[in-house]
Amino acid sequence: MKREIIRKTIHTSGLSVPILYYFTNRMVTLIFIGIFVLLFLIFDYYRITSLQKIPVIGYFLKRLTREHERNGLGGEVYFTVGCLVVVFFLEKNVAIASILMLIIGDGFAAINGQLFGKIKIYRNKTIIGTLSCFFCCFIIGYLILGMPAALIGAPVATISELQDVINDNFAIPVFAGLAMHLLCFSGALL
Repeated sequence: MKREIIRKTIHTSGLSVPILYYFTNRMVTLIFIGIFVLLFLIFDYYRITSLQKIPVIGYFLKRLTREHERNGLGGEVYFTVGCLVVVFFLEKNVAIASILMLIIGDGFAAINGQLFGKIKIYRNKTIIGTLSCFFCCFIIGYLILGMPAALIGAPVATISELQDVINDNFAIPVFAGLAMHLLCFSGALL
């Protein structure tokens, strides 16, 4: 549990993306994200090839890195690439909402699921964690985009968090953002 709290605390640094985008524009935000995509790719290369072999650094990296990330890309790469996609392709408020759904919804799912979740529904996912994700995403969608977007964004984000085919750090913002964008800007609601 302690490891997950540390990981989700680091996750909250991702709030810099929607905050920056809210106060600036698409180009500034894309440059910011692009720089971090490159930095994270370089870091992951060195993490995989060298840093894990250094005694002190390797010890901490093994404690914070999930098993499936040890010899592959870390969640931070998927997060920044997902942010890059939604900021580039989607309307500003949809991109902000979908990124917040990842950061807050996924964070609450992991922590509440581990603290209070007893009944597993899929692999290590619990009913409490899944409901936490859904309600957080629903509130975010409702506050930023309104009821119709919340009704489509929350379930898509929650299903994206549940699945394990595509890394959820990429899947949540991209799929929830795309669903909300299509709903809000297809002309059906405007």
